[in-house]
Amino acid sequence: MRYTTFIPDDGIRGRLFAELISIESMDAINDLIELGFIQNPEMDKIALYPLVQEIIISDLNPDSENCRPLLDNIHRICLQHGVDIPYYSALFAITENVPSYLALSENAATAE
Repeated sequence: MRYTTFIPDDGIRGRLFAELISIESMDAINDLIELGFIQNPEMDKIALYPLVQEIIISDLNPDSENCRPLLDNIHRICLQHGVDIPYYSALFAITENVPSYLALSENAATAE
């Protein structure tokens, strides 16, 4: 659930997101869709409800340690200089979300 915090507002392909968070099957993501935590605006795209995102940030506190697989995969992809990445817009949207939501969770932890 912590990883879903960084999903762009317009959504991301489900299989791409599964690859970025290093899970081999879509079972966990499909379970979250069935439970209603993740919306499925298009057949193969997933997005997070804004209220659910706020709850995840406040309760699960995503940070650089507990989101390490996602951050490592983004880092690995960004180091591939000269390689054409067809999903660059989704990747850039996630990387834009990472510092803002990690900062929010760190600020919330220091306020307590």
